[in-house]
Amino acid sequence: MLSFFTKEIKRLREENCTLREKNKSQEENTSFLDSDFNDLEQHGRRQNLEIHGMHMSDDESIAEVEIKVLTVLKKIDENISHQDIDVVHGLGKSKNKTPNIIVRLSLEKPETIIIKKRRN
Repeated sequence: MLSFFTKEIKRLREENCTLREKNKSQEENTSFLDSDFNDLEQHGRRQNLEIHGMHMSDDESIAEVEIKVLTVLKKIDENISHQDIDVVHGLGKSKNKTPNIIVRLSLEKPETIIIKKRRN
């Protein structure tokens, strides 16, 4: 009887070791996938610009907001035009009671306007 329990304990230990290795491998894979997902998510957002604190009224149309946004962006880079703005939409009111605005730029290298802003 003692031999049976000894063998069973040995089998369970081996199974436990195998499961631990499998779990470690899956955790590493999950970490790798999370990293890839974050990279893809960042790449998808690289043409987005979030604007905080731009005052606008409730009855203002998106076209009017787009003109305001374009005016601000032209102060940063005078070469930006209406064609460089792909989408504009509001995110709703923030803590300071002004809506946050997301602007999706259709520029080839949208980060250049940020670089220009930091240099000024």
